[in-house]
Amino acid sequence: QQRQQQQEERQNLLAQEQADLQKLQEQLRACRAQNEELKQQQLVVQSNEERQQQQLQEQESAAEARKKVIAQHEQNLARQREEFRVKQKELARHRQELTQLKL
Repeated sequence: QQRQQQQEERQNLLAQEQADLQKLQEQLRACRAQNEELKQQQLVVQSNEERQQQQLQEQESAAEARKKVIAQHEQNLARQREEFRVKQKELARHRQELTQLKL
């Protein structure tokens, strides 16, 4: 009877160990699945970061191009102002000459 009791205890222990092992295996599967999901999320985040970085670089390039265009327009405007000032002086000189001719 003692032997039978010991055998039952061993079987109970073995059954408990098997149940524990099964739980651990289920936890391991769940962890692996979660790990895979996290890897996929990480890939999505990385892809989004790369896309945002590319968009930022494109925006910076466009801003630089706009700065160059603005600078060119400012140079053209300064040149036109100078040409206008010279023409005004010429016009004033011609008016003065005309006035002197009329006298």
